[in-house]
Amino acid sequence: MKWRNTYTKGKHKAIISQDLWDKAQAIKSKRSIQPKKIHPGTYPLSGLLKCPQCGSVMVQGNSSQKYKYYQCNKNKSSGKSACSSNLIKKNYAEEYVLEAVLSQINTLNLSPLLQAITISNLNSNLVSLEDEVKILKKALEKVEKKIIDLYKLFNAEDEDERISTETFTLLVKEAEKEKKRDQQRLNELNERIALQKDLNLSQNINFVVDDFISFYQLISDEDKKLLFHNLIKEIHITKGSTTKERKIKEIIYHFLPENMNTLLSA
Repeated sequence: MKWRNTYTKGKHKAIISQDLWDKAQAIKSKRSIQPKKIHPGTYPLSGLLKCPQCGSVMVQGNSSQKYKYYQCNKNKSSGKSACSSNLIKKNYAEEYVLEAVLSQINTLNLSPLLQAITISNLNSNLVSLEDEVKILKKALEKVEKKIIDLYKLFNAEDEDERISTETFTLLVKEAEKEKKRDQQRLNELNERIALQKDLNLSQNINFVVDDFISFYQLISDEDKKLLFHNLIKEIHITKGSTTKERKIKEIIYHFLPENMNTLLSA
């Protein structure tokens, strides 16, 4: 019984049995579970598209599984008083931008530049990996010497210099553990170094440049968004009273094609 926000055990006869109560609570618990949200897919152009009315970014719209749109962020967060939704179709916008990016790539001979940049980065990374290998090898040498010294102390003729079995066992165990950890890390580094040296860069880079659509379809949704955001600064949309009337007007890249051509010819 509840009285002034305090529950006390009632002295009256129960209206329902304990068994029926437990079953009712179990059903109530099951019905109270919120269904998992169906993943609506990613919106790689979020933050790049600009609302044609207020200029704020456009994000995932309140759309269904069948009809998906990008929507003005101000409208989505603050309602009609802030701005109109200015919806633009998701499929149209992404296909248009992908074709535009592909067109830009096709006008540039990117393979030599990408190979040069990749080789430079790999060489720099290899130097770091090889430096770490040298440090680990020295660390392993020290551990090996430490273990040998421990055996000498354990077998020392002078009783005052000799260490106990318990101390010897503990210190050797710690040294062996350290040795195993360093050796595992050394093996990993050697594998990475060997892998980087055997990479067929020209073949992989040519695939990305020559068959960009296939490359785009292979990468994850997160990487697709990262790709667009690294290439594109912002995307402008034409005004329109309906969704059909709204089209992409302009794509502003982080680089200018003429600058890229100058860089490639340098």
